[in-house]
Amino acid sequence: TDPLTFSVKDKDNEIDFVKKYTDDFNSSQLSTLKKVANSPANQICLVQGPPGTGKTHTIRGIVSMVSKKCKRILICTPSNKAVDEILSRISGKGLLGVDIKDEEIVRVGSTEYQPVEGIRKHSIDQRLIEGSNRNSLKGVRKDYG
Repeated sequence: TDPLTFSVKDKDNEIDFVKKYTDDFNSSQLSTLKKVANSPANQICLVQGPPGTGKTHTIRGIVSMVSKKCKRILICTPSNKAVDEILSRISGKGLLGVDIKDEEIVRVGSTEYQPVEGIRKHSIDQRLIEGSNRNSLKGVRKDYG
């Protein structure tokens, strides 16, 4: 299945996700999740706001919601620190209703930037150094690095 093609069943699953986890989000966050659930597959959604407004929690919810149908999810931020915060939250708390293993999370970024210790294990460079998943990650570095 094309990852950019969503069926009515996928939309129903996303709406069911929003209903199931309503108590985990405030009204603004729920509104964002509903917009994502009801938006066309090729639409880009931007989550922005001042510090402390729950952007990271909302993004964790979005990733949880769409991860059942998408094998790869790309999260982009304007800073390394923001990527690390999202990664830390997903790595530490997991996803809602989805089992995710540490080895399924890969951080791709500047080789000059050194993420904090808890995040470093997810960096593609660290993975290559340690030799874990060496064969599967070589292509990722080539494609995205």
